[in-house]
Amino acid sequence: MAPPKADAWVRKVEGACEKFAAKYSLIYNKTEREVSASFEIGCFHSLVEFYERTCAVTPENLTKDKEYRYLTTPSGNPANFSHVKIVHSDGTFTLRQQVRIRSHLDRDIAFTPDTVVLRDSAIIDSGRTNANQ
Repeated sequence: MAPPKADAWVRKVEGACEKFAAKYSLIYNKTEREVSASFEIGCFHSLVEFYERTCAVTPENLTKDKEYRYLTTPSGNPANFSHVKIVHSDGTFTLRQQVRIRSHLDRDIAFTPDTVVLRDSAIIDSGRTNANQ
C-alpha cells in the first residue's frame, strides 16, 4: 500500500494532466508502458505548472487535430512530437521530452534525459551517436 503522501502526489499529477488536457483540448492515450509513461508525463506537467507561474507557456508542434503528442521513449524523432515553448524575461526556451544531448567534448558521448529545458536556439535533430546505431 502506498503511503498517504505518495497517494496525494499521484492525485495531484492526475489532476495536472486533466487540467492541461482540458485547457488545450488534448487527449492522453494510454499505452502498454502506462506506469513509466504516466510518471514521466506527470513530471512533465509538474514542470509546465511551475513555469506557468512566471512565464508564458505554449504547446507547440501539435497534431493536425490540435492534440499534444508526448515523446516518452528515446527512439522517437523529436520533430514528430510536441513540446512546450516557454517565454521568460531571460529568453525563450523549450521544454522537451527524450531529446538526446550530445557532449561538446566528444560527439559519441550522449545521454537522453526524460525532460529537459533548452534555449529555443538549440539545434534538435534526429541524429544518433555511434553507440545507439
